[in-house]
Parts: sequence; C-alpha cells; structure tokens
Amino acid sequence: MATNLIDEKKQAQRQAIMTVAREHFERFGYKRTVIDDVVREVGIAKGTFYLYFKSKDQLLFELIGQCRHEMMTEFHKLLAQETTAAGQIRAIIEMSFQAFLDYPLLARIGADDPGFRIVTKMMEQPSVQEEMRQAMEGMQTLLKAGIASGELREDLDLEIAPLVIGLLKFLHYYTGLAELHGVTRKQFVDGLVDLALNGVLRR
Repeated sequence: MATNLIDEKKQAQRQAIMTVAREHFERFGYKRTVIDDVVREVGIAKGTFYLYFKSKDQLLFELIGQCRHEMMTEFHKLLAQETTAAGQIRAIIEMSFQAFLDYPLLARIGADDPGFRIVTKMMEQPSVQEEMRQAMEGMQTLLKAGIASGELREDLDLEIAPLVIGLLKFLHYYTGLAELHGVTRKQFVDGLVDLALNGVLRR
C-alpha cells in the first residue's frame, strides 16, 4: 500500500512538471523557459526535477512526443475516411497545417527554432527515427496504391515525393506572409494542396 502511494505521488509530480512546462514552452518559447521557474510553480525542489528528466531538452521532447502521439491517433481516424490517394494526400496536408493550430507548443517551438536545431536534435533519437521510417513507408504505400489504381503518375519518385509532401507542413510558418498579401490561411492551404496534387495526379 505504501509503495503504491509513493508511486502515485511520483506520477503526480512528473505530470505536474509536464503540465506546467508545456504552458511555459507555449507562452515563452524554448530559450525563455527556465527550469527554475517551472519547479517553483510546481512547488518542488530543482533536484526533484532531475529525478524525472535529464534535461530541459528531454522534457521538451517528451512533450512534443505527447502531441505527436495525439496527432497521429487523429490522423489515422481521418485518413480511414478517405477512399482515394488524392483524398488522403489532401487530408495529410490539411491536417498537418491544422495541427499547428491545435497544438500551440509545436507552433511556438518551431517559430523559435528557425534553424531547426531542436527538431534536428530530436530527430536523432532512435524512437523518432523509427517513427519517421514508418511514416515514409506509409506514404510510399499510399503512393504505390495510387499508382496501381491509375490515379497517380507512374513516374513518381517514391523516395523524394513522400519527403516533399511531409515537409510541406513547415510552410505553416509562412502563412503570415501570405496574409500580408490578402490571402487567408485557408486560401494558402488550398493553393498548396492544389499544387501538390497537380504534381502527383496522373493526366
């Protein structure tokens, strides 16, 4: 019984750290989020923080991992509703842009990291590399099915096309520039989807 209570306390502390840290990262960004401020708000000693997380980076990566897990669960549900390759590609791009609105942590960290230092460091982790490999294989499977059905171009490069489609989401950071020209976010995304589909659909 005592062991269970200790475990519950540890779990509660760890979750409290993650909840407060997520708020700080979203509000202040990576550089201005300070572990001292997080532990003070949680009400624990700084040493206690390091019982759960080795560094600020590890904490951030876990928070981003949470977001990505929630996103992928929703992605798979929505993709299952699409019956064509074009519909699935459209859904992937639209959902990727929507994710930056639904998860302000991702938007803020990306905006504060124009050189993608944090993203690159996170992508070096074996678990993330495995997720990327699976995502690439999934996109290749989608494109192959579209080619087999006659919907997509037969000459698509199955190494490059999945990567290009996957990286389109980072154009999210340029929607503000489009809005300066009187183009709404939706118009920008629709135009991007139109260009992407015209690049892969069979004529």
